Amino acid sequence: MIDFSNVVLPNGKLNETTIAKQEEINQQKNIGRLSLYRFWIETDTDLKSYIFKPTKDSTPIKFELWFQNELVPLMEHVRSPKLLAHRMDEVQNIFWMIYEDIGSIEPAFDRKVRIKAAKKMAVWHRLPLQTIASNTASFMPYIDETMQSLCRDIHYYAKLLQNIEVTEREITSFFDLINKMNGVFPSELTVCHGDYHCLNLLNTSDELVILDWEFIQVNSIFWDFYTLLDMATPRYRIQINKSIREEALRSYSEERNRLSGWVASKDFVYNYHLYSLIYSIWILALVASDLEDERFEQEILLIQKQELKGIIRECLDVVLYRN
Repeated sequence: MIDFSNVVLPNGKLNETTIAKQEEINQQKNIGRLSLYRFWIETDTDLKSYIFKPTKDSTPIKFELWFQNELVPLMEHVRSPKLLAHRMDEVQNIFWMIYEDIGSIEPAFDRKVRIKAAKKMAVWHRLPLQTIASNTASFMPYIDETMQSLCRDIHYYAKLLQNIEVTEREITSFFDLINKMNGVFPSELTVCHGDYHCLNLLNTSDELVILDWEFIQVNSIFWDFYTLLDMATPRYRIQINKSIREEALRSYSEERNRLSGWVASKDFVYNYHLYSLIYSIWILALVASDLEDERFEQEILLIQKQELKGIIRECLDVVLYRN
């Protein structure tokens, strides 16, 4: 076991006299995060690498300690990087963590990873809701709020849909459908990872490693599916299609049934497509706003819009035509 006591200086910086080398991991996913570093320590046989994560306060460390000590033991066969050392110094305002290094693995967006990831969801979706704190929250509006937002501004969203070649008849049928729900989407509540996209999945040679659990929350059973399958973003191409989506839903259902006897409702696949459709239309409005305000490169936003167009079409075909 490595002694990390001399790896980090009292000021919270890596000790260059005790480590062999270090590199900054530049691809940060969230604005406001401090940089991550990979560093190496010499052993008797080779160099061993670790991840150094400084933080701005104690909140991420307290969360990680809770997650590793309380939640990980409840999730058999779910692999996440192990926390090896940490410091919380409220007096000197120094906070950091050291993790095991899984390796430099490029995120994968293929069918194999998504199906494997969908099956893993069945493990934490069967946890009691009280397993996590009741004050956790999503970084996006919940489905009921999103659906109500669409219904409050039908003409605006209808125009957006017309611009991506959805017919007036389809638009009318869609809004008739969600209006009949009276603002409540039919969905089981589960413990959700909360940010379950392919950048948070590392597919090693023998297992799937799941990163970044800080958005864990109680949400719809479909939320983890949506972030995994259909949440188009300017950060990357999601590369999804109808076949992968349906196989992921089926594989999840089979795995959760195997683990706990859970049986999917007859409308499970249909309801997911409706769920994805609602969120995707809402995100389409965000893209329109980003294009107008030039928040990202136009080419990237147009790609995101094109992906949303494909997702909306495939989900409409299921919701309106049962195709």
